[in-house]
Amino acid sequence: MSFYWVYDIPSWLFGTLPVLVFGAFASGGLLLTRKCVVSLIGHHKENDVVSFFMGTIGVFYGITLGLIAVGTYTTFADVDRAVSEEAASVAAIYRDVSIYPEPARSMLRHQIEAYTDYVINDSWPAQRKGIVPVAGSIRATDLQVALASFNPTTEGEKALHAETLRQFNNLTEKRRLRIQSTTSGLPSTMYIVIFLGALITIATSWLFVVENLKLQTILTTLMASLLGLLIFLIVAMDHPFRGTFSVGPDAFEIVRDQLMRPVEIAPPCSACAARQSQLITSTGE
Repeated sequence: MSFYWVYDIPSWLFGTLPVLVFGAFASGGLLLTRKCVVSLIGHHKENDVVSFFMGTIGVFYGITLGLIAVGTYTTFADVDRAVSEEAASVAAIYRDVSIYPEPARSMLRHQIEAYTDYVINDSWPAQRKGIVPVAGSIRATDLQVALASFNPTTEGEKALHAETLRQFNNLTEKRRLRIQSTTSGLPSTMYIVIFLGALITIATSWLFVVENLKLQTILTTLMASLLGLLIFLIVAMDHPFRGTFSVGPDAFEIVRDQLMRPVEIAPPCSACAARQSQLITSTGE
């Protein structure tokens, strides 16, 4: 079941929509079925029986919804961790090849910078649209070929090159997990169970007969709104790279900005340095 269109709307509207829909359905259904339920069941006669079945349905549906929410969050966290580890491998490879002799050093650093820029500027926008990026495989293959062509001569270079290859293998593994997560999500059958379970739970609450109709309407609406919030949470985390609440390229941006393109700190002006020296001298006295 595709919910891709909801990821293109603002996050506040995305969260408000299921709350309003479920709340309106619950309150509207209660008002529409009120007379029919009273005529069939009577006032308060079967509330104990309805309460027993309502509790049973609520327990089963609550456990199911909670397990799905936990599983979805676990997947979301795993994807976020894999992205961070991929960026960490990029940083480790960049530092390792920075010790290589020229011209291998400059060539490898340039390829790693190009790969990082591609992930941030090209791969991530495609992933946010649910499109699997393909050009990254070419850049990763080019980097692999360049690493394989380097021939270490000393024992130190051999050890360093072995560690670089290990980090590259880890990079490839985490990258594959990231790519596979672009189109991953709950199956349609699971969403059918989620929505039908919510509708059954709300419909069961209509069978209660409470004299204070306003109170029953408020309570039923609040319960349905909570179900809408939980379903929103599941849908928001189901596709880790889509929507406002998603995994971003922050880890890669940190590697690019702090390691590959560090910001140079300007030296203090001569007047400031003299003033600082004067303060230190006067303090010592």
